[in-house]
Parts: sequence; C-alpha cells; structure tokens
Amino acid sequence: MNENKKTLMLGLGNPILTDDAIGIKVVEELERRFGTDNGYDYCTGSFGGFHIVDEIRGYDRAVIVDSIIRGGEVGTVYKLTLHDLDGTVRLASPHRVNLPGAIALAKKIEDNIPDDITIYAIEVDELTVFSTRLSPKLQDCFPEIVNKIIDYEMGGNNDRSE
Repeated sequence: MNENKKTLMLGLGNPILTDDAIGIKVVEELERRFGTDNGYDYCTGSFGGFHIVDEIRGYDRAVIVDSIIRGGEVGTVYKLTLHDLDGTVRLASPHRVNLPGAIALAKKIEDNIPDDITIYAIEVDELTVFSTRLSPKLQDCFPEIVNKIIDYEMGGNNDRSE
C-alpha cells in the first residue's frame, strides 16, 4: 500500500463517543486486513496536538484517519493535508495547540518529523452520544470508507474528496 517509506497509519478518536471512533475503527480494520506486510505501522488513540507529533516522529510518512463534521454526506472521505487544516483553531489554553501548529513547531525544533502527512477525514453524524457503536448511517457505509482509503493509499484516486 505504500512506496517503501516508513509509514505510520494513525487512527484518532474517542472509542466511547459514537462516530468519533471512526478513525480508530478504520485503522484497526486496515491492520486486521493487511498486518504489517504492507509496510505500515498502525497506532490508534484518543489524543491530539503534541501527542500526535510524538507518535509520527521518526516516520517518513504519516497517514491520519479521524472524524470531521463539514455538513456533507455521512461517510464521505476527505483527503486533506495539514494546509487544509490551517483555519482550524483548537487552542483552549497555552498547553493545547492544533495539529498544524504542533507540527510546525516540532519541525522548527527537530528534523525527524515527516513532511509527507495525509489526513483522511470522514464525515460523521453523531459525536455526542456515548456508545461504542457507530451510528447506523456510518456503520452502513463503513466497508466503502475502508475501501476508499485503500484506493487512495494504493494510488487509485487522487481527488481531494469523494
């Protein structure tokens, strides 16, 4: 699935907040299907900002899978870059910073942060209900979401979103 680069596939979300778990569930499914035979390392977690920097440090490439609400169709997979996230602000205190800010700062301090970072943001329906299950809408399109990310990673589709 990748081009001989040391690559981390990182699934983010909260496993007990319905659709927020989609990044974790997708990455777990990819690891189940492919293992490490495809050149990827896999990691999941409920964290952001500088903790993401800690996880991707030392890799040539990082692929991040997470949920998003943009008002699109549930299950839409958006292929994004850090630049696409520049307008997002999640600075709640001086101790928390958004992903583009954390990456930019880390690159100024060290050189083992990947330049090649792809983000697959999946349009979700429900982020506020406590449940370990995806919403029915998202569960129904889960196989297509996984296949879309496989297609993107294998070079089958270079569109920004589907």
